[in-house]
Amino acid sequence: MPDNDPRTPVPRMHNFAQFIGSYLALLVGCLEDGENVTPLLSIQKVGESWLEWFGSSSYEHAADKAREKFNTIPLSPGDYALVSVDGYYTDCGKRDEALLIDAFECLSPEGQAYKIIIPYRSASSAEGLAIYQTKLFFPSNSPDIDKSLFLDNLWSGFCHHKEAFEFWNKHRDHSLEPIHLIT
Repeated sequence: MPDNDPRTPVPRMHNFAQFIGSYLALLVGCLEDGENVTPLLSIQKVGESWLEWFGSSSYEHAADKAREKFNTIPLSPGDYALVSVDGYYTDCGKRDEALLIDAFECLSPEGQAYKIIIPYRSASSAEGLAIYQTKLFFPSNSPDIDKSLFLDNLWSGFCHHKEAFEFWNKHRDHSLEPIHLIT
């Protein structure tokens, strides 16, 4: 990649669930500062894997740039893409800050889109950081996914970042399962 390229090369993940898990760990680790998590885009294609952080004086502008690139980058079967922005999520009348993640696995003839939401209470709050139950929405066009194998691979990718995994485990809500699967 050219010197002025904003993309950072990253190692390839063995499968899509590991790819997602690895980035979930990276993003959760960013919650430690109590600031908004900079929008992130990661792409894994045959022969190249990279991530790009999107900075701007306006968070909304940076998030829009990341989403636009996610939605327009050409993918081929076997490629993966993931975009993450910091925002809000409301569930059962409770509004929390949340990492909002869209992940896409390009398959033939069509792809599968996943949504992951990680609600949290900011580290800058008076009570300190709390990471609530992650919501993982499976694509409606994928009834045959082995959810147990998917989760095993997701954890494998997540645990690849030992410090981020320990950080998440320290701050997560232990009264609930760590990930709620929604199909």
